[in-house]
Order: sequence, then structure tokens, then C-alpha cells
Amino acid sequence: MKGVLVLAGFLVAGPVVAGDGFYLGAGLGAGLVGASLEEGTVGGGDEVLGGRLLESETRNYDFENEQTFAYRLFAGYAWNEYLALELAWFDYGETDVTNRFELTFSDGSQAWGREDFELNTQGASLTSVLSYPLAEDLSIFGRLGAAWTKQTQTYHHEALELDIADDSVRNLGSEAWTEEVDDTHIDIAYGLGATYQFSGSWAARLEANGVELENGRVFDATFSVVYRL
Repeated sequence: MKGVLVLAGFLVAGPVVAGDGFYLGAGLGAGLVGASLEEGTVGGGDEVLGGRLLESETRNYDFENEQTFAYRLFAGYAWNEYLALELAWFDYGETDVTNRFELTFSDGSQAWGREDFELNTQGASLTSVLSYPLAEDLSIFGRLGAAWTKQTQTYHHEALELDIADDSVRNLGSEAWTEEVDDTHIDIAYGLGATYQFSGSWAARLEANGVELENGRVFDATFSVVYRL
């Protein structure tokens, strides 16, 4: 009876010892950012433009590339082959965006326009990872946690200095400057994937992750290499 109990204890403890410890990894893939900005109509608040009170603004975003190059770096600790805690840094690259807007003022007048900017989305996440072994070297996993996300909109401006005299216009010069607008928030992070352990310390991982942003969402699909310390 004692031998059976010892054997049972060994079988229960075996996967825990085999799967625990720290690990590092890096992944490359594709990001999807086309739904990361909030479209629709928002209130104008107390903003005054041209002597008129802004009542509402309608925004429509056109992405030059909704799909971007994405990468992630991560480190984690696995308590056993089923449960791990993972910290990751992700970057969805940069894409050009055009905002086509419509302004409505309190006097009933309207104005239309467009502004172009570059959008970069990056951040860090802390997630719990739950894994389930399908075979000796293959497992599937899901993750859920929180992400700190920063979206940076970069605008390039140029102002011309003109001289108008004697019915002629002369360009005296120009001034160019860059404006960056950062939007940071805490969001929900989640994902699904599969891991293949091809040696004692090395594994390959294929996964899809998403972040529910305050104003939309982003996704990525990456192939990663994992090294267990």
C-alpha cells in the first residue's frame, strides 16, 4: 500500500517539476489595428472655433494599412504545466491614418475637413496563462489579464509665410513642426495559442492575442520562440 502511495505521489508531482520555472521568449507576426480608433459622433464640449460653439464632431478613419508588422517580448514564471504568469511587451508598428471629420456648431452651421497622422500602438500586459497538454510535447493555452496601452498620433504641420503686394503673392518661407498626441489607458488582454516543446529548454509557440482598448481593439498573430531557464 505504501508503494502505491509513493508511486501516486510521484505521478502527481512529476508534471509540476517538469513544467515549473522561469522562461523568456520573443515573437514576430502581424497586427490588425483597423478597429483601434473610435468612429462616430462625439460632443464638442465647450470648445469654440471661429467664434462658434462646437456642438458635435463626427469622425471617420481611413487606414492606409490595417495590417501591420507586430512583435512581442515576454517573460514568465510557470508553477506547473497548467498555470503561468506572464509579462509581455508588444508593439503593433506604425501606419498612416486619415481622419475625415464633420463639425456641427450650435448655430446650425457645419464644416468638413481632414487631417493625416501616423498611428503607433504599443504597450505591456500581465496575464495568467492556463495550459492543457494534448500530447507529451504539445499543449494549448489561453490567457487573460490586463494591459497598459499607449497610442501615439503623430501630426506633421507646415506653415507658409506669404507676402501679398501689388496683386502678386510671394512665398517668404515655411516652418515645419511635429506634434505628438499620446493616449494611454488600462485595458483587458486575452489570447489563445499552442506550444510545441521541441527540446528540454526550447519551445515554439503560435498564438493570437487581442487587447480591448478604451476606444476600440487590436489583434495580433505571432510565432514565438520560448527558452526555459
